[in-house]
Amino acid sequence: MLGADSVIDLEGEIISKPLDRKEAFEILKKLNGKKHHLISSVCISKNGSMIWNYTDKAALTMKKMSNDDLDKYLNKISDEALYAYNVYQIEGEGRNLFSKIEGDEDTIMGLPVKKIKEYINSL
Repeated sequence: MLGADSVIDLEGEIISKPLDRKEAFEILKKLNGKKHHLISSVCISKNGSMIWNYTDKAALTMKKMSNDDLDKYLNKISDEALYAYNVYQIEGEGRNLFSKIEGDEDTIMGLPVKKIKEYINSL
């Protein structure tokens, strides 16, 4: 079994996925114009025991945006994408939120595929 998830680290504050659009807007306001880290972890388990895990982080700097711009962004995002991918989906509209992205794209998308393949190929 494979499991994966990610969280945002903003200056030591851990931010999880929003529960609703209002919370998503508040998260975007916190990130607005700031650098944060996205931490993604993946693990593989067998018979109920973890047999492999990997954690990576990427640094993202969000552009300074008006509240109106943040609203416009959120209105473009489906509920499913918003709750599944946190407040931004980097492979979609979310890329436009950032002035600088540092790190592995797979980590930012929440599933470090290259590392999973490396592990499977090492078996």
